[in-house]
Amino acid sequence: MRQDFNQWVSPFLPTLYTISGKIGKLPQWVDREDVVSQMLFDLWEKWKRGELQSKPTSYIFRSCWFAAQNYRRTSKDKIVALSLDKPVDEEGTPLITLIEDDSSFFQTIEIRQSICKLKEKLTQREKEVFYLQKQEYTTREIAKKLGISHVRVVRIQQNIRKKGTTVV
Repeated sequence: MRQDFNQWVSPFLPTLYTISGKIGKLPQWVDREDVVSQMLFDLWEKWKRGELQSKPTSYIFRSCWFAAQNYRRTSKDKIVALSLDKPVDEEGTPLITLIEDDSSFFQTIEIRQSICKLKEKLTQREKEVFYLQKQEYTTREIAKKLGISHVRVVRIQQNIRKKGTTVV
């Protein structure tokens, strides 16, 4: 079913990217890829329910436009700016004190940034293996899911580790 959707939606992708570029100013934490992903998600939901079978492309693009506009509008409300001096508990402890006292706070941020940098360097197959590995599938389970040998999975995991050492 996913493959059918991918084939159905692929001709629309260039226009979705164009739409994402025309929806107006985005908050700084949202990029065009986020908007396209939101439009694809909206299309996927409607496609699964069978709502798009007999609709013209103009209807589909208009639906994407509304989904993108709605995402832009609602994403503004999702981020809450905190002052580092604002008290965060009953004793009135400012946020900056908690951050300074907990060195793991910055370690967590560094780990997340390293993972993001690593993902940028991975091939599509490596990303698939990485994702399944993150979900704690065994090497053989990953091989079965991807339709490749477990030896190939081991080699891909080795490549991921090599790329990971260059990122960190």
